[in-house]
Amino acid sequence: MHEIGQYIDRDSPLHSTDPRVKLISVLALSVVILKTGPGGLLVTALFLLTITLCSKIRPLELFLSTRPVWPFFAILFLVYIFTTPGTQLAAIPPIPIAISREGLYLGTFQLSRFFLLLLAASLLTMTTSHIEITMALEHLLRPLKIVRISSHNAALMVSMALRFIPLLQREMLQIHQAAAARGVAMKYVGVQEKIRLLVYLSTPLVMNIIRRSDELVQAMEARGYQPGPRTYLNELVLNKSDFYSSGLVLLLILLLLFLA
Repeated sequence: MHEIGQYIDRDSPLHSTDPRVKLISVLALSVVILKTGPGGLLVTALFLLTITLCSKIRPLELFLSTRPVWPFFAILFLVYIFTTPGTQLAAIPPIPIAISREGLYLGTFQLSRFFLLLLAASLLTMTTSHIEITMALEHLLRPLKIVRISSHNAALMVSMALRFIPLLQREMLQIHQAAAARGVAMKYVGVQEKIRLLVYLSTPLVMNIIRRSDELVQAMEARGYQPGPRTYLNELVLNKSDFYSSGLVLLLILLLLFLA
């Protein structure tokens, strides 16, 4: 099963790149993607495809990892095409709304941006383990000690959130399977019935997540966890390939800004 936030262990140049470089690159690329035009989005898509192949991750794996957000994207696309004023392309007789050409273009353009952002974030989590993300965040957030904020605690919270994303997916899948085994077929019911069933299914999901969180707290206490700075067996050190990767991303960002 393909999950958002799932780390895939492969021997590739992208996996061995310093996590600080990857994290900063994704953040900078995300900001530029929101500013660039259609040509820049095409260049970004080709760039992501290239580094996906270099990371020895199949493009289909990366694409399917975004599957949980497809319904949200579909709803967002409908909002764009039905609420954006412009030249009418089609109308729905029972409902006083119409599909506009501008809405179709804006919906496609904006969803392309969001989808590329999601692909970049998924590629980051697929090629970077949770401990590496924690180490990178702790190093990057160290200036926060000026305002007495622990960089390690902040990085740990982000790491735990990333760890719980695939857990939420697995728990929801198990609940759906258990409901289907008891004769609850959501594919063959109406929208109102689906909403009612989702409300009922959310209760065991919340209870399972609370139980998992309690187990995690107990495991941390059993291992003597105490808040504060940490040392690691392998410290992060930048090498030549990391500088080359940073330069490549910088060139891409400058190109995207030029195409904006």
